[in-house]
Amino acid sequence: TIASSSGDSIIKIWNLDSGQCVKNLHGHIGLVSGIAFNYDASTIASAGFDSTVKLWDVSNGMCLNTFQGHTHPVNSVAFSIDGKIVISGSNDSTIKLWDINSGECIKTLHGHTHSVKSLAVSLDGITIASASQDSTIKIWDIRNGECLKTLEHDNCGIESIKLSFDNSLLASGGLDHTIKIWDFRTGE
Repeated sequence: TIASSSGDSIIKIWNLDSGQCVKNLHGHIGLVSGIAFNYDASTIASAGFDSTVKLWDVSNGMCLNTFQGHTHPVNSVAFSIDGKIVISGSNDSTIKLWDINSGECIKTLHGHTHSVKSLAVSLDGITIASASQDSTIKIWDIRNGECLKTLEHDNCGIESIKLSFDNSLLASGGLDHTIKIWDFRTGE
């Protein structure tokens, strides 16, 4: 199963074997800019330009919860490793951590000065990375909200980041058409 999102406000669930769309999830108003499966693929989180984050049950297509608190469009979402927290990054320059059960924002991370475009969650369940159009990648401890380090991307906004499978490397894609590879542990 894979999922896709687009500017038509619909999240589509696809069967990989048949190539057919098996579900359409309706609920956002406008562009759905990011989606993420939890680790057992039973739930999807979606980021919308309507400034909301939504949780969806993959089996029945129902919206389980809507998280409101960002003041600008939401660009990216991710699940914590244990699946108990949804993390969102927004054009309001913040990262929010949401309790999946209560729907409450449990922490807001401040530090970026421009839109947060992408998120990556480490396997340790403690650290996340955020990429921003302010030309930085920030590494955070989600337990206390502390920014552990800031990586500079040569005065160029960053659109996307991904951690390697073993979490040793972090790749970033910038608006300058470059991809940089970082040592995730040292930031070099």
